[in-house]
Amino acid sequence: MLIALYGINNIGKSTQVKHLQEKLISAGKTVKVLKYPIYDLEPTGPQINHFLRDPEAPKISGESFQMLYIQNRLDYEPQLEMDLEAYDVVLAEDYIGTGMAWGMTQGVPYEWLQGKNMENPQRKADLEILMDGERFLSGKEDKHRNEADDEAIEQTRQNFLWLAKRYHWPVVNANQSEGQVTEDLWRVVSEAR
Repeated sequence: MLIALYGINNIGKSTQVKHLQEKLISAGKTVKVLKYPIYDLEPTGPQINHFLRDPEAPKISGESFQMLYIQNRLDYEPQLEMDLEAYDVVLAEDYIGTGMAWGMTQGVPYEWLQGKNMENPQRKADLEILMDGERFLSGKEDKHRNEADDEAIEQTRQNFLWLAKRYHWPVVNANQSEGQVTEDLWRVVSEAR
């Protein structure tokens, strides 16, 4: 089973992925955790990291940026298929929906994003969940292109909500206590298994 957890930057996804991993293991499941993009996957991972974090990086179009993300997922896909064979659950922090939400923020039309993802078929997640809320600024990375832009973060949040409605993703309030967020996420996962 492939589970994708979505949400804006600094919303607590990494923390909740760890909690979900623990709960799944306690329930007797084997779990592999992934975080997209796969930054150490040549050549696209280092390229994405460069464009996101290097202030000297040239600006590229939203379309070009999204094609890097799509290629990164495609390049990892053979390993993802092996992961899905080897583990009961692959828990992905970010996935296709993240590219869609950020691509729209970068001015790329939804139809273009949808079309390119369909032209380059990737393994569909079995369950996609959106964590929504105000981000926690304590985790903000100043040199990260997206995290430094509050307006872009808010636009991406609205895009995620729009996508959640369109694709019927369950939405969990990320601004509750950490334990309550975990319980709400676990309820969604348990109902889907």
